[in-house]
Amino acid sequence: MTDRLSRGFGVFRDRDGGATLAFDPLIGRDLRTSVDVDVSVTCRYRAAHNVGVFRFVEHSRLGGAGEPTGDVLPLAPLYFPFDASLRDGRDLSDVSVVRTGDGPLISEEYRVNRSGAIEARITDLDTGFTVVRRLGAGE
Repeated sequence: MTDRLSRGFGVFRDRDGGATLAFDPLIGRDLRTSVDVDVSVTCRYRAAHNVGVFRFVEHSRLGGAGEPTGDVLPLAPLYFPFDASLRDGRDLSDVSVVRTGDGPLISEEYRVNRSGAIEARITDLDTGFTVVRRLGAGE
């Protein structure tokens, strides 16, 4: 038995060295979930900043340029310390984001469980440092 998600999910990212903001649709409404299997999407890249600021949204559809439209629901941002010296528990929302160049190898994994709930797992693959957060209702 499968079910279809009622909303898409994605994240806004800096592009062009921070000059522009672009939407990255991670999970579409056409994704089918199963009572037996979780679905996951993984992204890997080298961090270019000291702090990652992930601005997630759920949406009802995408516009012609790939931007979220219709019913758009912003979710609480997730801050990730790409710079290991910032992993001391401080509030990263107060830290200025600066371009640092070639940083750690990062893995972003987004897992959709059988009921449609999304969990984000962001990991510095060089050190194993991980932040996990459930996204959406009850986050």
